[in-house]
This record gives sequence, structure tokens and C-alpha cells, in this order.
Amino acid sequence: MGIIKRNILFVDDDEPTRLLLQALLKQAGYLPVTSPSAFEALDLVHKHAFDLILLDIMMPEMNGFDFLKRIKSSDKVKDIPVVMLSSKDDKTSIQKAMSLGAIDYIVKPPQKDVVCKKLENILGGHPRFAEVEFKDLKDPDSLVEIMHTARVISIGESGLVIKSPIPIIRLEDQDLEIPIFRKLGIKDAKLNIVSSVEDDKGHHTIYFTYFGMSDDDVEKIRNWVISKSLK
Repeated sequence: MGIIKRNILFVDDDEPTRLLLQALLKQAGYLPVTSPSAFEALDLVHKHAFDLILLDIMMPEMNGFDFLKRIKSSDKVKDIPVVMLSSKDDKTSIQKAMSLGAIDYIVKPPQKDVVCKKLENILGGHPRFAEVEFKDLKDPDSLVEIMHTARVISIGESGLVIKSPIPIIRLEDQDLEIPIFRKLGIKDAKLNIVSSVEDDKGHHTIYFTYFGMSDDDVEKIRNWVISKSLK
């Protein structure tokens, strides 16, 4: 009933590029999380599980090279593959990125076939982190209650996606209850809203990441996801 998907963090201060890549990655079957700031991305990458990082170079406050240095100096996240995505196409920039630990380099503007082929070649096989996408929204495990009934579209180790008839702006304004977490024995799960997209029917797709979740709880989600994906 489920499809295992890959979690990708895309870091770029340019909003049009973030929106373009977000749509491209979704269409290709990935679960993208975007960040406009290298500092914000550092926080995300140490709190959540990602299969791969797509990284711009030219960003304010901290550029992509400095971000890459920090990632590769951390034992916790140094093994996450990083692909640079930049308008800089000179040999010096490419060589510097690769010398710092980038696994590949894509020149902007991103072309869907190029991006997808490179990601498929890098990630290949089974993803390092698992997620289940619900095809049947009548599945009782997809239920979520937020002062009204909504449905979980997909759930994984790094976050979940909810479809709601009304927008969710701030979680503190909502009484959020996720029965599947209760079923797995996960208490006090904390969620952070990453983005929200409204479709032409007025339904809202909200992307959440976890924070402060224990390793034991992450393992419970992983085992449940894998058991679902094998059915």
C-alpha cells in the first residue's frame, strides 16, 4: 500500500528556484524540504533525516562552500551526499566543490532530466530513510485530527505531509492529534511547518518536519514504514 520515497533538502536563497526545484522533485517522486538559508539548513540537517542535500553556492551570511565544510566536518551528517546546484560554471568553482566533498555539480538553470538522472544514479537502490505514501486516504492510519478531520498523505522518518480542508498557519493555534503516533507509542511528537500549498479546490497540503524526536521514536516510525511498504 505504500511507496518508499527519498527525502531531499534543497538550500537556496532564491525563492523562484526553490519553488521550481520543489515542484520538479515532487513530480519525480521525491519528498523535498527547502530552506532559504544555510544557517537554517544546518539546523534542519542536524535534527532530521535526509538522503541527499542539493546546495546553492551564492548565498548571503554563509555561502555553499562554507556550509559544505561544516557538513563534512560533522560525524553525524558527513555521509549525506551533497550535490551543488549553482549558476557558477567555472572550473575553479566546480573543482573547489568537489574537493570539499560534493559528490556532483549541476549548473543552473536546473533541467528536470539532468537533475533526476543524477539523483537516481547517486541514491540508487533503497533510500537511507524510509517513508510511506498513502494511496488510500480511507486508511485509518492516515487520520489526523486538527480541530477538524484531515488526512496524512505520507509519513516518514524526517516528517509528514497532511492534506487539510483549511490552512494551518501555526501549530500552537491547533489541537493536533495523530492517531498513528499514539498507535506506535510516540508521545509529545513536535512538528514544524515547512511549507503549505493550496490547490485549485481550496485544499491545503502542509509539509511538516519533526524536531526533538528521540532515536527510539524515529526507529518506531522507520519499522512501521518498512512494514507498510512491504505489504
